[in-house]
Amino acid sequence: MFIIISEVTTLIIFIFLFKNRKINFSDFNFMSVDYTNILRGAAIILVILMHSTCDYGLRIFTPLGGIGVSIFLILSGFGISESYKKYGLTDFWRKKFYE
Repeated sequence: MFIIISEVTTLIIFIFLFKNRKINFSDFNFMSVDYTNILRGAAIILVILMHSTCDYGLRIFTPLGGIGVSIFLILSGFGISESYKKYGLTDFWRKKFYE
């Protein structure tokens, strides 16, 4: 059952990402800011869906919350890594504390 839910969720995310877009794969940057923001939004929707349905006793959507949190954590780690590469260690921490 969990595998079916995760496959359907992945399919919905990819449909959402590529709907009405003409993609030139030579210019395609999978982890660009636009696509990571879309994935963050999809992860937030999954977590909200899980929390809102658990209030009504629907436990079938519970795995979606875990999938959403996993996606969000992976994207956050990727963002921190890219920020470190861009600013270096000193400017990375300065940006975190002073801005």
